[in-house]
Amino acid sequence: MLKTHALSLFLMCCLAFTAPSPSYAALRPAGQGAQAANDPCNPQKAPDDIVLPMPNGLTMVFRTVAIPAKGVLYDKRFSMGVSQPDGERKIYESRREAYVSAPFRQNDLPADWRKILPADEAGAYMYYFIGKYEVTNAQWQAVMGDGTPSQGADAAKPKTGISWYDMQQFLCKYNQWLMDNHAQSLPSIDGSPAYLRLPFEEEWEFAARGGNLPPEKLNYDDFPLEEGKSVEDYAVFGTENPSVIGTKNPNPLGLYDTAGNVAEPVESAFRFTVADSEGGGTVRRLHGAHGGWVSKGGSFLSSDETAVYPGKRIELSVFGKSEAGGKVRPYAARNLGMRLVLTNLNVPGDKRAREINAEFSAMSGQSGNPRKPEPAQEKPADGSKGKDRLVTLDAHGTPLSELDKVIAAAGSPFMQSNLAQLRDIVVDSNVAREREKDAAVLGALRSGVYMAEVLRGLAFRCWYIPSAIKKESGNLDKEHIDKLYEKMLEHFSILDASTKYYMLGVQQVANLPAPLVQAKFVEIKKEYGGKDSLSKRMRENVSAFEKHVAFVRDKGPSALTVKRVQEDVIPAVHLKGIREALAKRKN
Repeated sequence: MLKTHALSLFLMCCLAFTAPSPSYAALRPAGQGAQAANDPCNPQKAPDDIVLPMPNGLTMVFRTVAIPAKGVLYDKRFSMGVSQPDGERKIYESRREAYVSAPFRQNDLPADWRKILPADEAGAYMYYFIGKYEVTNAQWQAVMGDGTPSQGADAAKPKTGISWYDMQQFLCKYNQWLMDNHAQSLPSIDGSPAYLRLPFEEEWEFAARGGNLPPEKLNYDDFPLEEGKSVEDYAVFGTENPSVIGTKNPNPLGLYDTAGNVAEPVESAFRFTVADSEGGGTVRRLHGAHGGWVSKGGSFLSSDETAVYPGKRIELSVFGKSEAGGKVRPYAARNLGMRLVLTNLNVPGDKRAREINAEFSAMSGQSGNPRKPEPAQEKPADGSKGKDRLVTLDAHGTPLSELDKVIAAAGSPFMQSNLAQLRDIVVDSNVAREREKDAAVLGALRSGVYMAEVLRGLAFRCWYIPSAIKKESGNLDKEHIDKLYEKMLEHFSILDASTKYYMLGVQQVANLPAPLVQAKFVEIKKEYGGKDSLSKRMRENVSAFEKHVAFVRDKGPSALTVKRVQEDVIPAVHLKGIREALAKRKN
């Protein structure tokens, strides 16, 4: 079938690999950190690149995609699509909720990979790895060996003119070569090595959007832009031919050419986006009909910047008539290339299966085996076999443990079945509540951080009025000045009330489980890791809020004062100006 998974193709139809004779050693850069012209593997080196070997001395370079998830069963929700799709494109590009996760924990990775990853992510993030660049002509030839090697700039251009089936053959050969010759280079789970495939649409779009950006950017911005930059700074489009890899700016994850250059098929089938009712509201979901493959990112042939947005999607033909002779062949095009993902199975072995069951047990409130209890079969001492028996419930037990007692004491098979159904509902409810708790902690931290930004904004208003009065004192009469000071006092009153509201938020977060709170502080700090002025301010807000939470935990809520909060949150120049103006006005 056309939707056969890449790994299945690898297992069933992989061809024996024979290393091609041409050598690309001369194309490799002279040294780490150097920017080599027309380097077909990694022209823009970074210290946190993940590098895998390829035949003939070449490499395939990946970037890490970190998913904030404290376990295998957790994932991240984000919004896919575009904010204002044009005309008929609304039926397959409108915004919809999507979920993404990954198979690897840090301890599943090789030691040299773990050194690259931040230590504070251990235990709180899952990972997959996506190609830093599109696969180049040189990399394709190193694996496939099916023609004369490209030289110069052509070697560093994306490989094009290949069908989805060609891509699967490349993946098949490269996977086999890695596992036969460099198995130690691959991460593994339960002895199952990682493997390469095309990304699924959610994986591709999450990475192309920049990964773990703040939700106001990740879910609402159609394109991840740095301050002062435009889409043209990131994307190759409106040209006759593709460019060599890495010529434009990278996205926030360090990926190149996810916008423009060549179109990139994903492992997902094309489906419509339709509106549906759910829980009393309207949601958007994918339609049930699976079509051709989805292509993402636009290409050098795209006519304008909106065509290269991460949320755009094109349905690719699977077969088509070739130009020569008009015979039907697998669809290929001169603007179609590929990007790889390194991942693994969800349940590669017994050890991971046990970990998943233990995680589910903890999420669902089951202290032991997550399987349903078997009703008691032995004859009760009072001779009441087949009848309901009275049990004594423990007020300190968990709802599930006590419900299990009731199920075991039920004599009627109908009652046992009814209670078993109730148990399933309780388990699902507990799992959903655990996810909600995780999201609620993150939401509480976000509220505190945004409230700190509100305090800064109010303080600026308070500071600006007296500074403006001072600057324009010769042009203002007393009545006008008095009105401006009244407005300043009004803003200050709101600032005072808002500071106390912020302190309530600090107290609420301080009462939450400390390990969970700390993990969410790590997550928010990484979301605001950008170089723009907003990210810088928000990092300062996160640090202040984190400081206040720790202070309240240590000293108690009464120890946190309005004065302390404002000194930690509000820029010193603004706070000093406000205090001077208030003192002057009082006198």
